[in-house]
Amino acid sequence: MAREVAHRGAFLDQVCAGDAALRAEVDAMLAAHRGAGRFGDAPLVSSEDLRRLERESSGLPTREGPPSGPQGPAFLPGTVLARRYRIVAPLGRGGMGVVYRADDLKLGQPVALKFLPAALRRDDDRRKRLRDEVKLARLVAHPNVCRVWDVVESGGHEFLAMEYVDGEDLASLLRRIGRLPQDRAVRMGRELCAGLGAVHDQGLLHRDLKPANVMVDGRGRVRLADFGLAAVAEHVAGADIRSGTPAYMSPEQREGREVTVRSDVYALGLVLYEIFTGQPARPEEHRTPSSQVRDLDPVIDRVIERCLEPDPALRPSSALSVAAALPGGDPLAAALAAGETPSPELVAAAGEKGGLRTPVALACLAAVVAGIALVAWVADRVSPFYLDLDKPREVLAYEAERILADLATAPPAADHAYGFVREGKTPGPRRLVFWYRQSPSSLAEGGPPSFTVPPPTVPGMAGVRLDAHGALIEYIRAPAPDQTPSGPPDWPALLRRAGLDPTAARAATPAATPPVFGDERHAWDFDVAGGPVHAEAASWRGRPVWFHAGAGAGAPAAGTAGSRLPDYVNLALVAVAIGLAYHHLRIGRGDRDGARRIALFAMSCYAAGNLLQEPRWIEWPLLWRGLGDIAIMTLGGWSAYLALEPLVRRRWPDTLVSWTRLLRGRPLDPLVGRHLLFGALGGVALTLLGLSGQLLRGSADRYQAAASLLNGGRPAFGATIVDCANGVWTTLFFLMVPALSRQLLRRTWAAVVVGIAVFWVLSGSPSNPAVATIGALWAGLYLGFLIRLGLLAGVAAFAVFLFLRDVLMTTHLGAWYADSAVFGILATLAVAAWGFKAALGGRQLFSHARRGSGEA
Repeated sequence: MAREVAHRGAFLDQVCAGDAALRAEVDAMLAAHRGAGRFGDAPLVSSEDLRRLERESSGLPTREGPPSGPQGPAFLPGTVLARRYRIVAPLGRGGMGVVYRADDLKLGQPVALKFLPAALRRDDDRRKRLRDEVKLARLVAHPNVCRVWDVVESGGHEFLAMEYVDGEDLASLLRRIGRLPQDRAVRMGRELCAGLGAVHDQGLLHRDLKPANVMVDGRGRVRLADFGLAAVAEHVAGADIRSGTPAYMSPEQREGREVTVRSDVYALGLVLYEIFTGQPARPEEHRTPSSQVRDLDPVIDRVIERCLEPDPALRPSSALSVAAALPGGDPLAAALAAGETPSPELVAAAGEKGGLRTPVALACLAAVVAGIALVAWVADRVSPFYLDLDKPREVLAYEAERILADLATAPPAADHAYGFVREGKTPGPRRLVFWYRQSPSSLAEGGPPSFTVPPPTVPGMAGVRLDAHGALIEYIRAPAPDQTPSGPPDWPALLRRAGLDPTAARAATPAATPPVFGDERHAWDFDVAGGPVHAEAASWRGRPVWFHAGAGAGAPAAGTAGSRLPDYVNLALVAVAIGLAYHHLRIGRGDRDGARRIALFAMSCYAAGNLLQEPRWIEWPLLWRGLGDIAIMTLGGWSAYLALEPLVRRRWPDTLVSWTRLLRGRPLDPLVGRHLLFGALGGVALTLLGLSGQLLRGSADRYQAAASLLNGGRPAFGATIVDCANGVWTTLFFLMVPALSRQLLRRTWAAVVVGIAVFWVLSGSPSNPAVATIGALWAGLYLGFLIRLGLLAGVAAFAVFLFLRDVLMTTHLGAWYADSAVFGILATLAVAAWGFKAALGGRQLFSHARRGSGEA
């Protein structure tokens, strides 16, 4: 007996390899077993067992495998498997196998080894499931998920080598201490949600979530374990749907209908119930956690009740949504600290509620109204209304028709078009010009009609250009080849229509080439108060076919060619957006649902807005071109969002909270309302800053609004709708520059500086120092607004900026030219009113006052 005990002691010295802690642990375990009367004074193993174990520990083959029990192989402490793993002690046994603690002798760290039960070792399907568990579990790398390393074979056994968690499972913890305190339970619940969310992010379902499969380490941190039933969501079908622990199955899983992410969320709700109450949940009894535990936060009741909804559609869409709904904490910060990119669902569920107190919301709304009035007052001092627009477009169109009728006899026109443009050289002042065209055939050839499109190639096509007061600038008519000759043209009449005195004319040499054929050409010079004027004309068989009067002869002066650098920068941004969008799609990182919603919104705005501005888009010659333009703009917005959103969600997820809530169908969310209201206020501020830059330009051509806005209320309304999409499209590209810079430079301030520099280039690199300074301030203010308040506030601010900038803003709202100003003001007020309503969070505006008067 003494010899065998000594032999056993020598063997333990050998297998413990000088590890005093391990030897002490083995001795303590053996002493405990003796104290329980399991071995008495008999040796633990026989001499033959010791010799066999010696051979096994040295890596030599053994004649027989280790002793086995019904739940799996039984190993003695010190047994070495696969020449690498040294058994320390059993950790637990269950239906899916037995688990041992072991030491990894190669890496010098503790591991856990999981073996199948003896009855299942010869089951090929179970062994395959063991290998599949490793394949699936290795896809998930998260601090709240127990890692699985490999499948190992030794002595005829297959087992899993996995991360060792120094602690106990949640089931035994709850049996030992009952329920957890609320603050610790919330933290533990949030960690459990994070681990389950990481599993779902890989397209997997756990399917066996229960307290026994949740490990709690020595620091109280949760680890989700046991992926024996995990599966790819799309591959679960038939009888496999019911695989799992019945007590933790969702109703649809028990019935064999389906198993989805929401099925795991149901099991998550059951586990959370036990964490907060210390008792198993019984959904059929409808007992809330607060009915079991006093002073429990009512939010916890609502969260768990939503998880336990019988209808899967009514449960939270993800585990991360559950984490975000738990009281306290910052799930976005937790995800970022864990090195994870938060999902769009987590972003939407995160953040504060976001409403505004009624006095603050009223103050913001009043500031928007006052700001609009100030913008109109400043715009009156910047805009082109010094031109005295006393003749509405209808009056100018009538005068143009009279001129054409007086100069030639022609059959009734089949089509006509008119509008305003601004012409002249840049830099320098440009004049407002009204044009009118008529034709015996359709004018919808090659694009929306203008004075030069389509070219005057059809006999009978005619047109005039008039200044804002109705004076003739140019006349043109396509002559008929068989036109009957007539007497000499009445040139003095044409000169008088141009506001020139025929008696003061001096004959000059024609220098310009007429845009239509003529057999006679004439030219005159005049000295007028505004400077010298040159006029040229051409006729065909005695009838005028072309006349032009102005500072220079010929076609309207075009703007001087500027730097192509802004074009190159824009093309580079588009190319980068397309490349990033493709990359994010390929790796499955982008928010495809959000991108699809943005694309639909942009397509609707561009289609409706363009049709209102130019109804001819539905005519066949222009239809394909119009659809192509809409498709390009829609694709641009879609690509920009897919390129930008994952970058921002990784670095600045708070920027996307309100935006994602809006995309997920929550237009009256209080945070959405607050950011819309702040965005309207910011857009007014940006407009005022932009107008101050125009005041500093020092020329009569400071106002940037399109002259086409003088064409009526319908085009102005269409322009406002297009600005809604442009606000989204432009903001996405604007934010892309600092987002990419942040990836490269790792500093937010450096990214903002790069964004300001790019904006300076895109704005034409103004040489005026004051204007350049205003532009840099504008870009800095807007980028700070975007990063600080978020994408939704930035989109609202830029859209309001476009509403107020791209209109002929004026305080004279009753004037004929104020249509666009009215629509711009209404659009801005609509954004502010929407934000104001949502920011109140459902509170009545005067509810406090009524209660106060009632109490008094």
